[in-house]
Amino acid sequence: MCDNIFYMSQTEAFINYSTLVVQVTLGLFIFSVISIYLSSRWGAPWVITNSQIIHRMLDLGELKQGDRIVDLGAGDGRILVIAARDYGAEGFGVEIDPIRVLLANFFIWRNRVHKKVKVQWGNLFDTELQNIDVITIYLTRETNELLRPYLEGHCQPGAMIVSYAFPIPGWSPVIIDDRNLIFVYEIGKTGDDVIVQFV
Repeated sequence: MCDNIFYMSQTEAFINYSTLVVQVTLGLFIFSVISIYLSSRWGAPWVITNSQIIHRMLDLGELKQGDRIVDLGAGDGRILVIAARDYGAEGFGVEIDPIRVLLANFFIWRNRVHKKVKVQWGNLFDTELQNIDVITIYLTRETNELLRPYLEGHCQPGAMIVSYAFPIPGWSPVIIDDRNLIFVYEIGKTGDDVIVQFV
């Protein structure tokens, strides 16, 4: 009788453990689907940018010590980490996916730059952009086009917009790095009369 009870409790424990594993796996799957949907619906799917490209973006945007930076669609926050750690900049990122917001802020904390930068949950079309020196984006061409009027109306003249992979339709960049697909724009100098510098 005791063996029977022991066997049943082992079986119940195994079933409970299996149920927990299935629930956690299903939960992670659902979170992943929501994460992918939110990112692609309101910006762009998340793709990791390597550190060499990030340094090139920040160099072309002329980021320097004490500048304020915003990363629209911040993903895991790596642009902000490099901006704070290697350039001495301060600022924040905006990310629509709450899971990535948590991961980004953990990554920022782990790199000990949490006093300079953070990632906040929000929509990039509702972001305060006054007194920002450099704005980085890695979005789609369509999102860039939708974002253009917002940038025109909310950025101060002289602010640099650095876009990786896709240009901003309707604007002329001041710098194009065609090898790395980086487009640099300056608020107040976006018309057809801009002389484009290829680097």
